Amino acid sequence: ATLDMLRAHGFTPDGVRLSSLLAKEDAARLKDVAGRLGLPLAQIDRMRPWQAFLALSVQFISSQGFQPGSGVESALLAEARARGRTMRFFETVEQQLALFSDLDPATERHLLSVSLRDWDNQESEFRALFDAWRAGDAREIDRLMNRTMREQAPEVYERLIVARNRAWAKRIAQEMRSPGRALIAVGAAHLVGEDSVPAMLRAEGFEVTRYGAE
Repeated sequence: ATLDMLRAHGFTPDGVRLSSLLAKEDAARLKDVAGRLGLPLAQIDRMRPWQAFLALSVQFISSQGFQPGSGVESALLAEARARGRTMRFFETVEQQLALFSDLDPATERHLLSVSLRDWDNQESEFRALFDAWRAGDAREIDRLMNRTMREQAPEVYERLIVARNRAWAKRIAQEMRSPGRALIAVGAAHLVGEDSVPAMLRAEGFEVTRYGAE
């Protein structure tokens, strides 16, 4: 399903190059970043801005010695299946990709441009982010993961973070009013800051505490 959606919505029309859709300076940055990551420009140049943004991001994570497919969710899924747990998901793969593919063209290009212009800070900030995540520093995680998007691409921040948090908090509130117990896992960017899932649940009147924090 992921590959089908990428093929259908992730590439520019025939004869249209991604670099031709960007400002001259951003097109030069795209060529430089792709080269530094070892990605063929011809391959990236066929992608829509949103897919290029994801492709560069995943390749960057790999270049830092991390495996994008070995995140916390992979460990949790494996453990849940081994224990025979019932699993449900807030979103389908198609819905997650549509968050990007349904962006309007100007916003889509802006997302890629912001990433390219901030690329030189990526390596130091990624290491700092990993350290903050490992230490549980919520304020630093919010600064490193959300601040640039919140300030420089507010439409994307609203779509990728705030709107989803709002929908998830509503679902979680329903679960909390039902019998039984559940473990709910979401990405770190959704657990920090004023627009976080915990903050929205507090606003709904739930008592929310951080486990293990003083």
